[in-house]
Amino acid sequence: MDAFMTLISERIDSSILPVPPVYAKSGEKERQKATGMGWQITRLIPGVMASTTYLQLAHEDKLIFLQEMALVFQAY
Repeated sequence: MDAFMTLISERIDSSILPVPPVYAKSGEKERQKATGMGWQITRLIPGVMASTTYLQLAHEDKLIFLQEMALVFQAY
């Protein structure tokens, strides 16, 4: 999936399809091979996801989410 997102962002005009940078989680490549799906984190895009979904998460889910984000950005 990371390669696919990189290909799209390099080949498509960002004014037509804005694709934010994608940051892979540690160990996700193996998970993607096994399940065909995986996690990836994109740079923040203001909107419904940022302004409503995060706020509706339970406190424990917010902590897990923030820990995952920190691990991803620590890798870069």
